[in-house]
Amino acid sequence: KDYYDEPIRNEKIEKLINYLKEIGFVHLIIVDLNILGNAAEVKETLKEANALWVAGGNTFNLRYAMKKSGFDSIAKDLIEAGLVYGGDSAGAVVAGPSLKGVEKVDDNSHVPDVIEEGLNLIPFVVIPHIDSEYISEVMRQIADQYEGDQKIELGDNEAVIYENGSLTKLSSK
Repeated sequence: KDYYDEPIRNEKIEKLINYLKEIGFVHLIIVDLNILGNAAEVKETLKEANALWVAGGNTFNLRYAMKKSGFDSIAKDLIEAGLVYGGDSAGAVVAGPSLKGVEKVDDNSHVPDVIEEGLNLIPFVVIPHIDSEYISEVMRQIADQYEGDQKIELGDNEAVIYENGSLTKLSSK
């Protein structure tokens, strides 16, 4: 949410925190990758965490912050050590192998280094908001770039769990 003015950013973060508490998360801390200088700091910050929720926003800003902070170099190790990774929108997109096409919905001019590679935590590209009124058409265009098993399309009321090579799609409808 880096590109929002501070009051709007704080409001969106507070809304997300309230939602996470409503669904059962108890001890929450906000980790801003923009202020962490390297992978060791990220690892130290997350050492007590059981789960990590990566918020949405501009996918390219998020991916750049992950590289700049060193998070991307330790993400797989953290997950292999038991940290659960979850995310919405951009937070889900960066987990896959590629961000190709996302520039159709997210402005990449805000970052000094446009990174199109995802974290490769999952073997498919996540295409969120496939049924959203405001961007579904563009999201379908992005989805059309990828073959069937290379992608997972998610509506705004859907989620996916990927664990040990198994994929489960959930819907609140």
